[in-house]
Amino acid sequence: MTVYAIGVAAMFIIYLVIGNVSGRAVKNVDDYYVAGRNAPTILVVGSLIASYLSTVAFMGEVGFSYSGYLLPFMFMYGTCATGYFVGSKFFGRFIRRAKAMTIPDYFGTRFRSTRVRVLAGIVTCIGLFCYLVSVTQGTALLLTNVLGVSYLVSLIIVWVVFTSFCIFAGSKGILLTETLMFLVFTVMALISVPYIMKVSGGWPDAIINSVLLTEKPGLFDWCGVMSGEFNTMGTPLDIVVWIVTFSLIWIVVLSISPWQASRYLMAKDEHTIFRAGLAAPMCAILVCTLIHFSVTTINATDMYIDPVENAFISTALHYFPVWLGIVVCGGILSAGLSSCATFTTLIGFSLANDIIAPIVKRNKGAEYTMSLSTSRICMAIVGLLALIVTYCQPPAVMWIAYFAATLFAVSWAVIGFGSIWSKKMTEQSAFWSMLTGIGVFVIFQLLITFAGLTMPAWLPEEFIAFLCSWAVFFIVNAVTKPTAEDEAYLKMLHTPLPNTYDKKEIKRTLLYPKIMIAFGVLVVVGLIFFYYMPYTEAIAMLH
Repeated sequence: MTVYAIGVAAMFIIYLVIGNVSGRAVKNVDDYYVAGRNAPTILVVGSLIASYLSTVAFMGEVGFSYSGYLLPFMFMYGTCATGYFVGSKFFGRFIRRAKAMTIPDYFGTRFRSTRVRVLAGIVTCIGLFCYLVSVTQGTALLLTNVLGVSYLVSLIIVWVVFTSFCIFAGSKGILLTETLMFLVFTVMALISVPYIMKVSGGWPDAIINSVLLTEKPGLFDWCGVMSGEFNTMGTPLDIVVWIVTFSLIWIVVLSISPWQASRYLMAKDEHTIFRAGLAAPMCAILVCTLIHFSVTTINATDMYIDPVENAFISTALHYFPVWLGIVVCGGILSAGLSSCATFTTLIGFSLANDIIAPIVKRNKGAEYTMSLSTSRICMAIVGLLALIVTYCQPPAVMWIAYFAATLFAVSWAVIGFGSIWSKKMTEQSAFWSMLTGIGVFVIFQLLITFAGLTMPAWLPEEFIAFLCSWAVFFIVNAVTKPTAEDEAYLKMLHTPLPNTYDKKEIKRTLLYPKIMIAFGVLVVVGLIFFYYMPYTEAIAMLH
């Protein structure tokens, strides 16, 4: 453990040094919030992936696959990854034209409405705070396993590192460190796979042995484990509904959520946004496919890892060479810390810029602007609240994050895409559809948690909340009309910037779809060879 402690300490020091150096380059609010709007493709892609593939991915979601639901998760993830392309083409490039500081700031400017901006800011703070709690829990749990210290001590260490970092570094530091962390855990995934497979007998025996497990029948089937003590998802119908529901939710989340779409505000031009929207799903699918398939085979050696969130970590600590265990634990810690910093930063930004600033402006006048120091104070407050709540909240890494993601999907789907693609959307319909979506969803969650309400599998509460939000949008639109200012602003959003038609940039951008096609072919061939062939061999043995 001493070796692991040294490795973790070295990583923390590097993280803090980058934050300190980056903080010195922050001269104004524009640098602090959107990194000067000059980020290249590699930094945007790195930030998109690192802010998503946090401890939720490497602990909560990997644990979900390990527990018996690999294929359902991969179906869902393969579908929702299209959200990166959807977000870049149908949302990201337009909000960059708006030159907003935050996504709620864009909504408020689009409809010239303080209440829309404040409500969107509140949704941002609540949703991202839930996500921050989830990621902080996962990072602290990992540190506890690695260092052998108490959960509280680990939590304080994590809190000190990410809070001190994001207070000084701002978006510039976040972009740099997230890209570094993205590279670290991508390398980690590539190196780890053969070692993980070796634990369970090597390929193809690792997959064959996993399929033959009688305790977890269906471990590699399309619907996962549907019988026995490990069945936690119900029937095949429940699985189908889960896949469809969360695929749609995460498409919306990866398209317009603040921790994803805000990265497009930092891009240096629209071609950067397009390229990032095509490169990000390839990187994410590669990392997740390698880790999830390989960790699931650990069941052939140990199917009782508890909690399941520790499946990847436990394997690294007990079966990997020390150097690789340090790389794996360091990679997951890096992902967790970068996400903690991202969410803390975005909450602080929204609290300062979208909630406090409009209220102060009402008292001090329109000339008031948010200072850099005020933003940093908000950041410190958010970090302290996260420490308190995370310590009091029992660990539930994956499901807290999914609650937060759903919150954005049901409240922002209509206003997000409607603000750009609907000529009839008004300030009133934007506000009330957003409020309805979040209100209906929260009410259902309270009824399910405290009143014992059970929803049928074919009608999840997420769909009800979204349909209510959509219905209110149409009803309010029918009795209101957009103003001339609304129409003018929408026209501005649909006016391409000068370098959009640069021939050299277009040629470079068109390379990405070709790479994506080749990547898709390689994934299909790889799955047939490494998964389907040994799977069918094992099925033949069962019969």
